[in-house]
Amino acid sequence: MRALARSPPRGGWSLRRRRDGQQRGGNSTALAKLGLSAGDRVRFRRRDGGRWREGVVSGIHKDGSVALHDEDGRARAITSERLELRTTGPRGATTWEPLPEHAARPEQLRLL
Repeated sequence: MRALARSPPRGGWSLRRRRDGQQRGGNSTALAKLGLSAGDRVRFRRRDGGRWREGVVSGIHKDGSVALHDEDGRARAITSERLELRTTGPRGATTWEPLPEHAARPEQLRLL
């Protein structure tokens, strides 16, 4: 009988490098163009009228879709038009902003 789950190697898990020398998981400059960074909370719908599912951004795929992991840990590739970014409103409340609107808005640089 085979084991269902693999245990981590002795040195622990690491990000493996591709043949061209870059790490897997997407490009941070491509994420920055969308106004995202790895670890940002987003939500998406698989179908129109479906329920919202939350996820965490992990990178960008070659086709331009956003790589993320949903609440169950499954890897997903979702187009930016179907994503909403979790932001904080002017009074501190959590709000959801469509990603195309967030990407189009100029962002002020952070101080220190």
